[in-house]
Amino acid sequence: MNDDEFRDGMKRFLETSGSVLCGQLTAPSGLFRIAGVPISQYSSGFVSTNPGSFKSADVYGNWYADSWELAEKEARVKGERTYEYAEITETIPVLDMNCLPDIYRDAILQDRDCPCGCYEKSHIVLALFDTLHPNVPVSGVVFPSRRGDGQVFVYNPAQVHTNVLYSGQTPPGMDFWGKR
Repeated sequence: MNDDEFRDGMKRFLETSGSVLCGQLTAPSGLFRIAGVPISQYSSGFVSTNPGSFKSADVYGNWYADSWELAEKEARVKGERTYEYAEITETIPVLDMNCLPDIYRDAILQDRDCPCGCYEKSHIVLALFDTLHPNVPVSGVVFPSRRGDGQVFVYNPAQVHTNVLYSGQTPPGMDFWGKR
């Protein structure tokens, strides 16, 4: 499905059924992140403005996965890295892309086969939702990973309360998880 067909169909869907995308990420959901920087240069307060799935350029936000395995696939980092585990401290309103009709969710997932940086369909969803539902509070987006099994979360950690419980050069060991 090309972008114009996607936009037209998505607009019709959001006009009549857009509220089905309104969901919640419940506290204390665990969030896994791998940053492509050494621990000495890492700051848990860093918020990216790089574009990605469900995040346009110059919009503040970071991605998180629901497991270390998925975070590794999503990050595709070579060289030094920093592992971060955080939990949200309050339930937040999100757009849940799992609730999209299959035809649109599949079209977004198919963009993974396009050249790197092709996120147009996910950006179309956000722009149309903002236009058609301007008074709906949304703090992030939940969507199926393009690269593995699981969910990816995008939100601005400067606007969502989180506790960073771990950051280091390797994933935390059993001693960390035993305390959880």
